[in-house]
Amino acid sequence: SSIVYFGKQIPGQCMECHGTYAKTGQVEGRGTVFDSASIMYGIDCERCHGPGAEHVAWHKAHPGELTGKYIVNAVHLSRQQRLDACALCHSGRRQEFRPSFSFRVGDVLDSFSTGTYDTASTANLDVHGNQYGLLTESKCFRFSDKLDCQSCHDPHTNEYGEVAVYSARCMNCHNGVAQHSCSMPEISKQLAKAGIMSGTAASRKAASAVNCI
Repeated sequence: SSIVYFGKQIPGQCMECHGTYAKTGQVEGRGTVFDSASIMYGIDCERCHGPGAEHVAWHKAHPGELTGKYIVNAVHLSRQQRLDACALCHSGRRQEFRPSFSFRVGDVLDSFSTGTYDTASTANLDVHGNQYGLLTESKCFRFSDKLDCQSCHDPHTNEYGEVAVYSARCMNCHNGVAQHSCSMPEISKQLAKAGIMSGTAASRKAASAVNCI
């Protein structure tokens, strides 16, 4: 539909995933509300790396220092902490019991909100999806102690529609050596024909017409 509903209520929980920060408060009967004058629109660095004022100030004062200070670096987080950072907005609708924007990357997400339906279920997916649930129920995830969202997704690059890139990433593991090769016969034939069964970087261009995801 092309109709825009200007009178639709936008609670704080919506802004938590469609913005970087907003000053919030609790109102009886309405849940979390936000101060529209305090919104940091869009998703920027601070949404995943935490508040950056101290980080910027320190590095301005120490321009020669190359090691990041006073900022969250995902490399130093556990797998579950990294997953929670994504699951905040990619595990479907969640029932919050602490105000929106309370959660910071590195926290335990279930201490702030919980999923409102079975995250493993694909029967009632809506626009908000439950990518976290689908990932954690996959064999790839259950048989790995390292796989997380960033194994397949680069959060710093817009790769929407880049089938070749994702197909090549599948083949990094499903190459018949590290893991079983692709189990879908027709797609396996296409992969072999395109020359990407080895998962090499040179094969990504050839994979442009192949979709194994």
